Amino acid sequence: KASYYDACWPKAPAADIYITQLAVSPLVQGSGYGKQLMQFCLDKAGDNSVQLDAVDHYPALLKFYKDLGFRIIATGIGLGDKRHLFAYPINAFPD
Repeated sequence: KASYYDACWPKAPAADIYITQLAVSPLVQGSGYGKQLMQFCLDKAGDNSVQLDAVDHYPALLKFYKDLGFRIIATGIGLGDKRHLFAYPINAFPD
């Protein structure tokens, strides 16, 4: 997990796998590559729990993760930005 997770979400449950620094070039965004990359990661994760975070001021990215089946389990401030901690599968971390 990223170094700021403990400060941002001190009560968040641990995940088996953390996805960080996954990006698609702006030149090809909207072509389906991001969805393919995320699906590849989720397929490799199997039954393991997965977490990732996203900055609040990117609503399209928040929607992207939700559309893939992630849900927000915590919100906090990390690296000076409001961030959301996402979990997959959605039942991996009960409310």
